[in-house]
Amino acid sequence: MPQLHRLLATVAFLLSGLAAAETTAFGPGEQVLYRASFLGIPAGTIQVTVGQDFPDQPGVWPILGLGRSDIGLFFFPIHDRLVIHWDAEHARTLGLEMWADENHKRHHLKLAFDPSEGKATLQTQWEGQPVVQRELQVEPGAADVASALYVLRTHALEPGTQFVIPVVTPKKQFPMRVVVEQRERLQTPLGEQATVRVRLTTDFAGNMSQKRDFIIYFTDNETRLPVRIEADLAIGTIIGEAVEYHSGLRPAARPKAAARTGVP
Repeated sequence: MPQLHRLLATVAFLLSGLAAAETTAFGPGEQVLYRASFLGIPAGTIQVTVGQDFPDQPGVWPILGLGRSDIGLFFFPIHDRLVIHWDAEHARTLGLEMWADENHKRHHLKLAFDPSEGKATLQTQWEGQPVVQRELQVEPGAADVASALYVLRTHALEPGTQFVIPVVTPKKQFPMRVVVEQRERLQTPLGEQATVRVRLTTDFAGNMSQKRDFIIYFTDNETRLPVRIEADLAIGTIIGEAVEYHSGLRPAARPKAAARTGVP
């Protein structure tokens, strides 16, 4: 998976064994801008926007991610685009499509889930090469790492909760261990936030292999917005922070406890 999107996508994972999910934390019109740093040097940005229904897929929202590297990564320029197909009614991903241009090497990736059959279709193509297609058997509720970020936002994050969840990547499938640790007040570019700290143990290999668990901070309110990501990888330390946030048209939620203060 393209490098810059993976810096933020590694925060994503699928929760299982919880109460039925709802797509109420976000909706069409939501836009978040993340800024990443690598070894303390500005590395790039990712802008994520939730769109209106696909014309031919009522109830399915496009979630568009645009990744661009900064001058700090002049030696490895990145220009990526990703579209998630989000099934709002069932709070799940139907797949994603990605166009990557990294260090002047281009490739296209498409991953489509068939939840009813427990299968996924993966297509990859590098510039100048033929399309390679594979059929995968996947675990119930499986999701790619980018889409699963939004699945997580549909569930409550209560400290003390632990999960082991199935993750699908272009190279492998693995269970991701998730621990919801504690509530913390955190200073962020969006101001001081009431957050929930979440720890992830992954099985990425190569440059993306982790020296220690990933740490992600989500706002402790109904939006459950990821505002900070900390990753200590084989290639170095990466920090991602939300620097701009615009709420969308969130669907009405079922009655629940009042949300805590922070990002609206």
